[in-house]
Amino acid sequence: MTSKITKWVLIILSITFLISCSKYEHIQDNFYRDSRSGKIFFKSKGELNSTVYNRVNYNIDFNSMFISGGFILDKDSVYYFYDTSSGTFVNKLVDADRESFHVMKEGYYAVDKNNVFRARGEVVENADIHSFEAIELNNDSTCCLGRDKNNIYLFGEVITDFSDIEGLNEYIMKNPL
Repeated sequence: MTSKITKWVLIILSITFLISCSKYEHIQDNFYRDSRSGKIFFKSKGELNSTVYNRVNYNIDFNSMFISGGFILDKDSVYYFYDTSSGTFVNKLVDADRESFHVMKEGYYAVDKNNVFRARGEVVENADIHSFEAIELNNDSTCCLGRDKNNIYLFGEVITDFSDIEGLNEYIMKNPL
C-alpha cells in the first residue's frame, strides 16, 4: 500500500512540476520570452552541450533589433553578447553612441564617434577612430585583427610582432593607411 501511495505522490508531483515549468516563446534569433513572467532570455549552449536560457536584463526593442557580429543593435541602444561555459550572456554597451555606432565588416570590431570596441564590449584603448579598420585575411586570424595609423591589434590588444600571422605583412604592403 505504501509503495502505491509513494508512486501516486511522485506522479502528482511530476505533473505539478511540468505544469508549473515556464514555457519559452520564441521572439527572434536566440531570444525567448518566458510566457509566465514575461522576462526575456537568450538561448544558447552551456556545459556538456546542454541548452541554457540566460536572463536578459534589458528592454531590447525587438522590432528594430538586428545582430551584427558580436553586437546587437536596436533603435536606441547597443548590446554585446559573449559565450561562457554557462551559456551566452547579453550586456548593454553603455559607452556606445548608438547614432554613430557601426560594426566593421568582420563583426569583431565596431566604432562610434568616440571609441573603437571589440566584441565582448571592451574599448580598444588608444585606438584611432578615424583610421581604424578590421583586417580581412584569408586565414583563421581574420576575425580578430585590426589596425589604425599607429598599431596592429589582435583581440583588441596592440601587437608588435606579427611575423607569424600569415598574410599580414602582404596585406599591410598592399593596403597602406
